[in-house]
Amino acid sequence: MRSVCIAFVALASLLVAAPAVAEEETRPSEKKLDVEALAARLTGKPVSFVFVVQDPTRSSSLMGHVWVNFGEGNAQTGELAQDGTAFEFAAETGEDSAFTSTTKGLFGGYTGELHDYPTWQIVDRYRARQGRDFWVYRLRLSAEEQARLVAAVVKEQGSTFEYRFATNNSATTLGRLLGEAFAPGKRRDEVRGGSVVTPASLAAALVEVGAVDGEPTLVRTEAHAKSVAELGAAPAPKPHENHAPMRLDAAAGYAEATGRYETTVGFRLGVHELVEPAVREFDTAGGVLLRADASVDEKGVVRLARATLLELEAFGFEDGSNLGWGARVGLGYLGRGRGVFGGDSLALGGAYGVAFRVRGSLGELLGYARASAEPGMGFGVDGAQAQLPFGVHGGLLVHGAGSLSLRSEAGVYRALPWSYGTGVFSTTEMQWRFARDYAFTARMIATEDSVSPSAGLAVWYP
Repeated sequence: MRSVCIAFVALASLLVAAPAVAEEETRPSEKKLDVEALAARLTGKPVSFVFVVQDPTRSSSLMGHVWVNFGEGNAQTGELAQDGTAFEFAAETGEDSAFTSTTKGLFGGYTGELHDYPTWQIVDRYRARQGRDFWVYRLRLSAEEQARLVAAVVKEQGSTFEYRFATNNSATTLGRLLGEAFAPGKRRDEVRGGSVVTPASLAAALVEVGAVDGEPTLVRTEAHAKSVAELGAAPAPKPHENHAPMRLDAAAGYAEATGRYETTVGFRLGVHELVEPAVREFDTAGGVLLRADASVDEKGVVRLARATLLELEAFGFEDGSNLGWGARVGLGYLGRGRGVFGGDSLALGGAYGVAFRVRGSLGELLGYARASAEPGMGFGVDGAQAQLPFGVHGGLLVHGAGSLSLRSEAGVYRALPWSYGTGVFSTTEMQWRFARDYAFTARMIATEDSVSPSAGLAVWYP
């Protein structure tokens, strides 16, 4: 069954697991440090911006994470001196489950704190304990710029703010502080960013304004370094080469379900869909925070085609293994011709199953087989009716080493009540990213009695 489940919750594997470990773990209880002592400890130290790669088992990490580091580092290996000082803005989720932490994180249910740590402690947390690689961007700041940054960090250290996954996250607060290093003007505004700032977009802004000294350096965990060496995987994409956080879509096609040609426009806020060209070396998790698509057909009829909240999908593999699991979960509305058996559909559901991968210098192939269920409401000519579609599907996802990605999926499903009968489907999607923030898209959706092709353009901004 083509999963129309669009995510309101974290990944299915996390829902049945133990309570989620916070993306930013338990904070020390020490009091706010003496301002003068902290300023003296930071002044004159080299400054680095550190991007922590996403972890597919943590829904709160899908955009990655960032911290600012004051201390020496090895320019060749990226290793940071253990006696440095690290600052991050993070939310304390405590023992909340993945469901609770995801929804509260979206809607401002947590308080975030700008906190300092010894560098060795934050490196140990993300690298050793969570098994995550990170990128080190060495910043090129004048003495005056560094003094302004130190003053801003010291002033804000220990401050608390409402944490929001999309609009006030780890990158939002650090971007504001890093922006204070620059004199008022374009450079400051570029680094501070707009209403939506992600770790990747902040990295891109720092590169754009010339604040980065040379190329960033990737620091791997030992397990990942060994895995890459054995598999000969393609070079890891740099975070600042990722696309912007928001996306606009425009596509034209033929909807056989309605028998009309139609144009669809859409908006997406958020993370990274797996059907997009890979932006990470271990590109096994992605999703969209918000999505809305509207279509207008040749007769001028306008319809809401799709409205979803937090689409999420992930694949998990143990280091060194090419066998693992795959999950997709969510909540969403699909307009006429896109829901179960051609009707409108509002459903909460998910899919879970097995997965395999093949990686090499030419890219990565993911394969999967999953079972799914999507309880919800169907809306048709006979009115609203509760329904429970369930079924099995399988698919292949190909990320080329360059700018092309391809996904194909097919399956069979039934639905309760039994009067719905049995349905089959297949979807094929392709994206060719010809610039950082631009891609051509194409899609073919087929059921037992219709075929609907479309093609268009995707633009990420700002």
